[in-house]
Amino acid sequence: MSSCYHYSFIGLTVLTFFASGCGEVAPVAVDSPPEINSNIPTVGAVEPRPALAPHLPGTQADTVPAPPQLSHKGLAAIGSASHHFGEVKQNTELRHDFVLTNNVEVPIVVVGMKSSCSCTWSKNNDSFVGSTIEPGQKIDYPAFLNTGTFQDRASGTIAVIYRYQGDEPQWDGEEILTLEVVGKILPDYRIEPVDLSFGEVISLVSPIAKKHFRVTPMQMESLEIRDIKSSSSFYTVNIVSSGVEGYEVEVTFDGSSLGNSERIHGHLVIETNSKTVPSGLVNLSVSYIAPITIEPSFILIGSDKVGTVREQVQIFSSVPSQITKVDVSSTDLVRVEFDSATQADEHFIAFTIDPCRDTAIDATIPVEMTLFPPGRESVTQTFPVTLYRFQKGE
Repeated sequence: MSSCYHYSFIGLTVLTFFASGCGEVAPVAVDSPPEINSNIPTVGAVEPRPALAPHLPGTQADTVPAPPQLSHKGLAAIGSASHHFGEVKQNTELRHDFVLTNNVEVPIVVVGMKSSCSCTWSKNNDSFVGSTIEPGQKIDYPAFLNTGTFQDRASGTIAVIYRYQGDEPQWDGEEILTLEVVGKILPDYRIEPVDLSFGEVISLVSPIAKKHFRVTPMQMESLEIRDIKSSSSFYTVNIVSSGVEGYEVEVTFDGSSLGNSERIHGHLVIETNSKTVPSGLVNLSVSYIAPITIEPSFILIGSDKVGTVREQVQIFSSVPSQITKVDVSSTDLVRVEFDSATQADEHFIAFTIDPCRDTAIDATIPVEMTLFPPGRESVTQTFPVTLYRFQKGE
């Protein structure tokens, strides 16, 4: 019986290997593996990359994670850090005792105090700053609020600034506990508005503007305004009506004597028959837009200057203008030169000032100008230039 042998690729390879050491054997034809491309660079072993979790836009993977923020808030107010007194009268001093405690395991040192306004304070600030609060310790902290002339709501805050007495880095830095006291005001009378703004007053349109405010009795049965005083001569007042429902007051601003554009603040003091709030306050403000600006508007000549002195002022106007007159009739020691024929938005006036005689030269020199606003009739206005020359030896 004839035998048929079937050799696999692996079997033939093994036979060939062992035969190589025992004499020559006939070569066996096998299929060659594919040729390797020698141009591909050889690299070292690469560690396998970990599997990536699915990423959705807008999730935390879109941003660099921030380091953890420590906020111990070791000092706290038991109950609440805010206290409401309820309905209260004006010009009343109120007190609330907060109970503060240290909630962490290290001592706390109070390093500072800061009130939001003069109406809020604590009487033991000096002894409290620098004090140490032990872990778990509770202390009373009195906070005061003066309702003053507030008409609706009086409030204030006290910031307690403290540090931790811990050696580890996590206890570094300062923290703040903010305490608040609030009261709802029941006013004797109400002033509306208490801030009266005239906005912009443009001199070319009119240098005069008027505004009104009201004074209304609230808790008082009978309100009487005894006087109203103005802090500035630019503002004048007039009571236009009065009765059981209160007063209506007109305030007039007059900027006709102003030479330059400027913002003018002032206030009115309203004296009443109220025992709680005898005086009320109205704040005033206006932005006056002058048609011209004079630089400088005040000429000052010191006693170190001798002989005749020459000075010059420059005038800028917001519309074309013309100098029509400069009146120096108040003194024979001052002479002026200017161009009265030219319409322009820039002018010069040259002053020649002689030495003083027996007294200093103190003069207000009116400068009359005609302004030509486009599309409107011309306007003539007068603007002052003040001049003072000291006597020798003054």
